[in-house]
Amino acid sequence: MRKITTLDGIQTIPSAALREHLLDQTTKMLAGYGVDPLEEIGAIVLLDADERERFLDEEMEFVERVVLEDAEYLHGVRILGDCYGEDVYLMVKEVEDHV
Repeated sequence: MRKITTLDGIQTIPSAALREHLLDQTTKMLAGYGVDPLEEIGAIVLLDADERERFLDEEMEFVERVVLEDAEYLHGVRILGDCYGEDVYLMVKEVEDHV
């Protein structure tokens, strides 16, 4: 499990596709809520495929499948308190034939 609470933390993600996706989504979210930094409203949690037990569907506000260039993820949002939540990404599988 990796917990990211800053935009600089997103920059350290090895997967370029996931890094760009999260930068885009997080930048839009921060602008929409009119806040900065990210840690004021939440965090991003990255889970490896073997950490499935940490991704509890019943704790999520919603769950969606996100397919990026190099991997497929389950993405959910877990609300932990007033104005604070976590975007959780569980790697489901690596995509082998990406361009």
